[in-house]
Amino acid sequence: MAAESLSMRTIREVLRLKVEKKLSNKKIAESCNIVRSTVRDYLFRAEQSGVTWPLPADWYDSILEQHVFPTDSVPLAGQRGMPSPEYIRKELTRKSVTLRLLWLEPRASSHL
Repeated sequence: MAAESLSMRTIREVLRLKVEKKLSNKKIAESCNIVRSTVRDYLFRAEQSGVTWPLPADWYDSILEQHVFPTDSVPLAGQRGMPSPEYIRKELTRKSVTLRLLWLEPRASSHL
């Protein structure tokens, strides 16, 4: 079975458990054997794309995937893009992390 099909089945189950059983995200995560952040992400994506439970009878996995994981380049509301190099440099400096430390770390682990 393809990973995509398994993922779509999990999304169906997350939606069903949330709407029909009114379970918490923690209980859904335990039931589906996924982490809570994935449950949150699936529910957020479904809400943003207008997907509701029960799904229409004629919705195959490919249709569900097109709605929940659109391929267009516009990010879903609330998602962030890649930070600018200036922002990264500023954060690295603020956190007292230097590029030298990042450069030396892989070299140090190779000597173990």
